[in-house]
Amino acid sequence: MTATARKGIPGVNTAPATDLPVLLPLDRSKAAGPDALLVSRWLAGMPAWVPLAILAVILLWPLTAEAARFTYFNAVETLFRWLPFLIKSGFLFNILISFFAMAIGTVLGAALGLGQISLNPAIRWAAKFMTQGFRNSPWLVLLYIVLLAFPFEIVIGDVIIPVPDWMKAVIGLSLPIMTNISEIVRGAVLSVPTAQWEASEALAFSRTQTLWRIILPQCFKRMIPPWMN
Repeated sequence: MTATARKGIPGVNTAPATDLPVLLPLDRSKAAGPDALLVSRWLAGMPAWVPLAILAVILLWPLTAEAARFTYFNAVETLFRWLPFLIKSGFLFNILISFFAMAIGTVLGAALGLGQISLNPAIRWAAKFMTQGFRNSPWLVLLYIVLLAFPFEIVIGDVIIPVPDWMKAVIGLSLPIMTNISEIVRGAVLSVPTAQWEASEALAFSRTQTLWRIILPQCFKRMIPPWMN
């Protein structure tokens, strides 16, 4: 028998000689950091009838409003009565505003992006100022400014042109979209290797010809993914 066996092994055949934490049960009150699974354990330990009871209360709640004589079936009837208005004046107008805002913002943003790479310093700095100004402004603030600052109608002589609210929303949302498209166009043009510009210059292409025939055709595929965002 060895000397270690004669003396005994602490924690195996003799009493432990230390109180190391690894040998003690986990004390959750002293454990560092929050319990990331606390909510998951609470949901997993919830009885199966609790979600069903909550769902039943939600479905049966309108039936308890007898004081107003408004039942669940009245609520469904009201919803169907307002459904054409919600689709026509709500959902479709949302799609219409989004389409026109993207169309106007894309056209103006492309022009602004080309202005940022202009050789004319005045045009280049004016385009950069507009881009950074509208880009760093909150969308909701721009929308409120346009909605409150624009008139409800424009009078030109004897002609009165009404400006509906949805058109103001289109203009307000077009401004930040314009600046994002401007940066997309500028970045796509600058991403084309400089050898393309040098080769075009060697072939006696003008700057306009180089942009529209060589540079921009290569930028379309690069601009589509960020434009979809």
